[in-house]
Amino acid sequence: MSKLFETIGTIAGMLASADGLMSGMMSSLDPKVVADAVNKNGKFMQQVIADLDPKVLAAGINSNPAFMAGLIKELDPAAVAASVNKNIGFMTRMIEALHPNVFTDSAGVVINKMKNTFLPSRSAGKRN
Repeated sequence: MSKLFETIGTIAGMLASADGLMSGMMSSLDPKVVADAVNKNGKFMQQVIADLDPKVLAAGINSNPAFMAGLIKELDPAAVAASVNKNIGFMTRMIEALHPNVFTDSAGVVINKMKNTFLPSRSAGKRN
């Protein structure tokens, strides 16, 4: 089964790297549905990412910044970390190709998510 997913990931990565396909697809995707798929299929996503062209993906994200912000809100950090750790070179090249405003907006979503995660620790220092 692992070999099947590896093959499917390779094909999906090659298709997603086609010029215009990624930005067109992202413009009509629901971020919650994509996040759910990523969260449930970490190994598959690692294989897809390995075959994507980072500049093509960055162009799709640059064309659809609201999608990226919505996606980040829904992603499981552990699933994303596993894929990023397996494809560090890809992530570096993609981040280099992202428009600064898209990256900043996405980073803001991540920081807000972290604030919400650590909310109880903020009140730990308060005295009654």
